Amino acid sequence: MSRDRKRVFKSASIVEYKSLERYFEEMALKGWLIEKMGFGMTFRKIEPQALTFNVAMLTPKTMLDWPDQEESTTYDEFCKSAGWQLAAENQIYRIYYHSSEIDASPIYTDDEDIYKTVKKAFLKSELILMFLPFLYLAMALLNANNIRYDLFTSNLRVFNLFSPYVITIIIWMATIPSLYWIIINGKRLHNGDTLFYYSPKWVKNKYRLQSVLLVGYVLLLIVALFFDSYGDIPMSMIVVSILPIALIYIFVWLFKKYIQKTSYPLVAKIGILVIAWALSTGIGMVAIFTFVGTNFMATSDKKDVKMEINRLTLEELGVTGISNLEWWYVKSSVFVPLSYEYDEWIEDDENRITNSIHIEGMHIDHEWLKNWVVEKVLNEERERYLEEIQYKPEMENYIKEIQGYEDFGARLYSLSDNGYKVMVVKDHDIFLIRYSDLLEDNNLEKALVGLFEISKGGR
Repeated sequence: MSRDRKRVFKSASIVEYKSLERYFEEMALKGWLIEKMGFGMTFRKIEPQALTFNVAMLTPKTMLDWPDQEESTTYDEFCKSAGWQLAAENQIYRIYYHSSEIDASPIYTDDEDIYKTVKKAFLKSELILMFLPFLYLAMALLNANNIRYDLFTSNLRVFNLFSPYVITIIIWMATIPSLYWIIINGKRLHNGDTLFYYSPKWVKNKYRLQSVLLVGYVLLLIVALFFDSYGDIPMSMIVVSILPIALIYIFVWLFKKYIQKTSYPLVAKIGILVIAWALSTGIGMVAIFTFVGTNFMATSDKKDVKMEINRLTLEELGVTGISNLEWWYVKSSVFVPLSYEYDEWIEDDENRITNSIHIEGMHIDHEWLKNWVVEKVLNEERERYLEEIQYKPEMENYIKEIQGYEDFGARLYSLSDNGYKVMVVKDHDIFLIRYSDLLEDNNLEKALVGLFEISKGGR
């Protein structure tokens, strides 16, 4: 953008339009006159001067339309005859100004007319937007009971967990003040009082808080997509995930610029939006299958984890023979710096598994999260046994803390009725061990030694 233009990403809800008048006056004193209003505001450079602004509202029939052209023209002519000039317009606002040195006639509007106009605009736009978060919250609550203990091991899963709540807060911060304004001013008019408006300071502080939340949300998305120490998400998946969203924004911009102001029927406008959405989704799906199918951009930048993971081996449990090793995953997140899962097994000549061990490990820096994971694992095992055995008294005996291993500085829990599965908690580490033999007495002590003493420096 050239030096004689300034773009500001600022917004105000429908009921805060009076604060825009003060804001435009402040900008004029700094040498900037409002020129366009859309996704943001565009100002053009002028000589610093005192200007008086009036923000008028002309609501369209639907949010896909533009205010009636004949009504807008009539209103413009009325304001021009009173000494006001049109500075900018968008789908709802028409912004007029005059020099403070000119004795222009004030644009008088009855409080009841203002209230009706604002209420009408609110019901057509912000009220609908206000109910959208209920869909996000309903989905989040439905999944609340299915949260697994390994949820926090992936930045992307953490982002998906918190997204509904952050989006809800941002949307409600923008819409609840409007609902409050409608309710309170309805009562004020009924009692014969004048309308109240939010102060520019209040609007500014609310906008700042919204911006902080939005920036935090975007940063969380960036962390989720890019800051994965073990390359869990290929670059191609990031590209194809962002591509449809970018296309939707482009189509919406084109719709607002070239379609919304036309006299096309509402059905035609809805059809155009549906086609645009279908194209965006279709292009995104084609890109996904193309990138994944050709392995394009799927470069791996995974770190070598051998020196970071203290891996318990079959050899440390006293098993001899050539073993096979398979890593299920190695992940990291802002909450869990390291989590992994692997299998090791030995086969006989007939390819039958004779010995095997399955390990799941998590390194968690936060004490509250570690305690939550421990309780979650115990509860999940209890539920599993309740479903399989359906005999609660015996089930309660299976899930218990094992005593007698205090010398290792760890807490041990039995997770099975036959001693094949245990959970080990030490400092900031949690291990789930499933062994083909009993994890009791000598075998359990060997496993603890393999985890905590032999593995100094990692393998």
